[in-house]
Amino acid sequence: IDHRSAAFPTLLAAARSGVQAVMKSTSAQVFIFPSTGTGGWETALANTLRPGDAVLAARNGMFSQKWIKMCRDFGLEVVTTDVPWGEGFPVEWAAETLTADKGHKIKAVLLTHNETATGVRSDAAAVRAALDTAGHPALFFVDGVSSIGSMDFCFEDWGVDVAVTGSQKGFMLPAGLGIAAFSDKAMRAAEQAGLSLEIEVLDDPTQAPETGAVGVIAAGPEAIGVPVGQVSRLAGEAAFAAIRTGIDFCLAGQLSGLVTAPIHKEAFAAAQVPYPGHTEMLADLSGTAAEQVAMMLANDDIRTVLTSIHVPLSRAVTLVTREAVLRTLLRMADGAQQGAQALGIATPRVAVAGLNPHAGEGGLFGDEDAAEILPAIKDAQREGIDASGPWPGDTVFMAARAGEFDIVVAQYHDQGLIPVKYLGLADGVNVTLGLPFVRTSPDHGTAFDIAGKGQADPASLHSALLMALRLRDATTTGSV
Repeated sequence: IDHRSAAFPTLLAAARSGVQAVMKSTSAQVFIFPSTGTGGWETALANTLRPGDAVLAARNGMFSQKWIKMCRDFGLEVVTTDVPWGEGFPVEWAAETLTADKGHKIKAVLLTHNETATGVRSDAAAVRAALDTAGHPALFFVDGVSSIGSMDFCFEDWGVDVAVTGSQKGFMLPAGLGIAAFSDKAMRAAEQAGLSLEIEVLDDPTQAPETGAVGVIAAGPEAIGVPVGQVSRLAGEAAFAAIRTGIDFCLAGQLSGLVTAPIHKEAFAAAQVPYPGHTEMLADLSGTAAEQVAMMLANDDIRTVLTSIHVPLSRAVTLVTREAVLRTLLRMADGAQQGAQALGIATPRVAVAGLNPHAGEGGLFGDEDAAEILPAIKDAQREGIDASGPWPGDTVFMAARAGEFDIVVAQYHDQGLIPVKYLGLADGVNVTLGLPFVRTSPDHGTAFDIAGKGQADPASLHSALLMALRLRDATTTGSV
């Protein structure tokens, strides 16, 4: 069949489907190309890993040794051990090595399923179990050149990420075709492997990196060897130093805005950082009175400002006073006004949420709404702020999303953040109001459960950066 003919794609689709069936997979992405099984190795390595990456492989036969040599030729670091001739892959050694690799330096585990030179078949399911038990995100590569097509091969049940074979040996067809099957995880790795990132260390933000390079500024201790996805004192110290350095640059006029990544509060505690969160730290280190700072969470549908932030719920109730609610509303007249203008809103309509169910229901469910919140709203109206309420907390966000209000003042942390985050973390942005500079951050946490796995979504960080630029442009000029 002419490979340029209309019949060729149909033939190729059938061949891919057939390979999936042999591998007992419905999801593997199958690639067939002119090559051999050795070419399949090259395809797997070159499309998922980068020079300098570490892989784990055992020398338990001639073909495993050839694969190791190829890895080194590609510039990969190989963590290996010698296995007596006639024995399979040492699962216990792999389990110990993966467990000890706290920083997840190892990016892939390479297994020769059936070693042609010895006829020994290794236990792929046991290797996958070792990876899972260690909680290690490394890709699982399996050389099935002499097994796929002739022996049982369970791509999905074994959790294989990359399977390599050829038309010869296991399939017992004429040589000349290489075959590689990739899992979704391996496909994501393939998308990232081709990315090259040049880093240039700068002394201060006024320096410009070379064309194409990303400028970074070293701050605080070097966080080398920090375990991925785990609470670490060193990581807490490094994060605090980076934020403090950014604040210093802003106060010195070298930056007009700061976009911060998520922090882990337990790591801060381990590093003895004396702040419960970003907001409190930013206020203190910038010399801003705590009562002058407020948190605004925003996405395309809802914007909300909090009366209290990181305090226990039992205390948050006591903080809902006439003075505190008015202070929040007055801060919005300055910082939130700029934020609204950056979003194209000339004069924001502010809804104030009640504290109690049904905003107190005329005093039946508490008197804070009538005794504290309503007088603060009237005070704000006398200051020219378009505020109304108190509105029931269970419906006010629906009204805001429908376009009746531009900003909602929530009385405590979860009342305001749950509606914003429910609509999606990708577009949510945290804006700190009342600071002498612009500050935004993503609307999500550190996500330790997916750290180092290549699954993180940068959308919220990207939204935070765009929001910072819009706020900067609405107030002043400078760098962020």
